[in-house]
Amino acid sequence: MPLRDLAEALLARKMQKEVNLGFKNAVNLKDWDAVLAFVARGADPNIDMGGEATAIQAAHLSDRLDVARALLEAGSDPNIEPGPKRDIKTIQRENKECLQVLRKYDNRVIDGASALNDMAFACKGYYIGVKLLLAAPGINVNGIGTDGETPLSVAAGVGDEAVVQLLLAEPGIDINAPEILLRRTPLNRAAAEGHEAVVKLLLALPGIDVNAPAKNGMTPLIYAAWRGHEAVVELLLAAPGIDVNAADTSGWTALYTATHSDHEAVVKHLLAAPGIDVNEPDTNGLTPLSLAARNNHEGVVKLLLAAPGIDVNAADTSGWTALTWAAFKGKDALVKVLCAVPEIIVDVADVKWWLENPPQDGYQWGSPASKYEQDQCVRILEEFVEAKGGGTQDGLPGVRPVEAEVP
Repeated sequence: MPLRDLAEALLARKMQKEVNLGFKNAVNLKDWDAVLAFVARGADPNIDMGGEATAIQAAHLSDRLDVARALLEAGSDPNIEPGPKRDIKTIQRENKECLQVLRKYDNRVIDGASALNDMAFACKGYYIGVKLLLAAPGINVNGIGTDGETPLSVAAGVGDEAVVQLLLAEPGIDINAPEILLRRTPLNRAAAEGHEAVVKLLLALPGIDVNAPAKNGMTPLIYAAWRGHEAVVELLLAAPGIDVNAADTSGWTALYTATHSDHEAVVKHLLAAPGIDVNEPDTNGLTPLSLAARNNHEGVVKLLLAAPGIDVNAADTSGWTALTWAAFKGKDALVKVLCAVPEIIVDVADVKWWLENPPQDGYQWGSPASKYEQDQCVRILEEFVEAKGGGTQDGLPGVRPVEAEVP
């Protein structure tokens, strides 16, 4: 490098150092006019301030959003949440993305709700961007974006606790506003994704609808049970007014969905809930016990059998019981577990007939076990009846469902 160029580089470096030092002092003194002046002279907005707060965090804490916007325009990190300093490439990329959203809103390319949704969906700590948008005149915090969702619904769905808190502090916020397409509320979204902290925030709000159904009828509890979010299920079960037996449009309750997904821990919590209906069937008459037997969820079967009031002989609309399903699927271990229940009704002839003549009007009958596996289950039933001293049937008279009678 020529001597002249070197001298100019050293001078420029010295001047930059002086500008950055003046910038730091101005931020520490909260002299915001001076801060703006140093930014205009090229101060580094991401310079280490020597403390916990960055320059943009300090501006935010002082409610100087004009300074925060100027810092963003100068390249500041849009993430003002506590945490370690991020690498320069990440800062540059996310600064660009945050500013793009703000400028689109400024130029009326997108509306306020869509801008807020874009900020929230990024889930990268664009808190300052959300703050700037909320301060804009005429912004509608309950507006529906082009994606059909409210900002609160989006923030709850991605689990951005900081943005959720910011939105909840806005006057007039509708905490139960559903999205357009699936009609899920913010609580539905947070529960489905297992965002425990956001669920806590929402449940603490006066007027929150803990049983709000989506378009498919799924409540927050059903969503959480379906996905196996144990901690969220516990929070919802403790919420005043929770309906533990609410069902979706297919008749699936939280217990049914947890059984279907084989979430044993969630099933335990639900079975301990006051008022739980352990026998509530879906629209096909299939109870959680029959479902667990059909899907070979042995652990869940045992939990359900231990529940007070369980009906081990409940039949679905096709006349199939949990025992029929276990034999159809060739699950000899489950057949033995069910036979150990004192109230079980075993009709070998009935089971044999159904194994040979399963209904043909549903997918669930399309995957039977091999004949060898089914025959093993039948032998277990025959041995059980013989051990009881019966003929082909053992059980309490009059308990067997009419639908299960052999034609």
